[in-house]
Amino acid sequence: MFNWELFIFLILACIPGIWLILPVSKNIYKIIKSDKSKNKKIPSENLFLFVSVLQSLMLVTLAAFIGTKVLHSTHFSISICNFTKYIIPITTINLGGIVIFLFSYYFLFRPNLDLKTIRSMEQLRLDTGIFGRIFYGGIVEEVIFRWGLMSFISWIGISLFGYSNTVIWISILLSGLCFAIGHLPAYLAFGCIKSNTFITMVIVLNIWAATIFGWLFWHYGLYAAIFSHALFHLTWYPIDLAVNCGKGKLLYD
Repeated sequence: MFNWELFIFLILACIPGIWLILPVSKNIYKIIKSDKSKNKKIPSENLFLFVSVLQSLMLVTLAAFIGTKVLHSTHFSISICNFTKYIIPITTINLGGIVIFLFSYYFLFRPNLDLKTIRSMEQLRLDTGIFGRIFYGGIVEEVIFRWGLMSFISWIGISLFGYSNTVIWISILLSGLCFAIGHLPAYLAFGCIKSNTFITMVIVLNIWAATIFGWLFWHYGLYAAIFSHALFHLTWYPIDLAVNCGKGKLLYD
């Protein structure tokens, strides 16, 4: 029997994140509108924002429906008890993943990026703010990519080949790849230059993060994935501020 209460709860939980990301959408609109090199008809700002919100709501609704519909087949969970019982190992695993992620970003990839790309992507993150990153990244993206997409891929694999660790790992990696690719449009719209280093960084680091979130979702449920994604941003945000003078403005401005 379909769990309508859970379905509605997931949609409602995503609304604050969708609302908090609106300032970023406004800034992207301003950048698109100011680009004189593209002779394209630009819609009004209100229409642009309405479409952005509608698109996010549609993705969330679809993901919430799919994840809830196939829940019993995939054996994933949304149990708060399972999450709180294993909070220490969940946090430990996540912090280890964060250290590797941040080291890779600041010491391996960032030094090899052009200045415009660094300015653009770090300004995008600062504009999103800590609450936007927690509520959109932590909740909205986890509902879309873990609860919805990962569950859907797992369900297809289980239906075709039966339940196995291989099927779940494939679903983690494929949904992680989609998660990584999904970050590219906003970065590029914000002014990042499409270089091999930039594309590789976005794909590799986001697949790494998605693998951690997906593994925790698999073993401990949706709350663990949401908590872990939020902890990523809670850890990264003060570093972003410190690197950029702690004033919400880029060091290079």
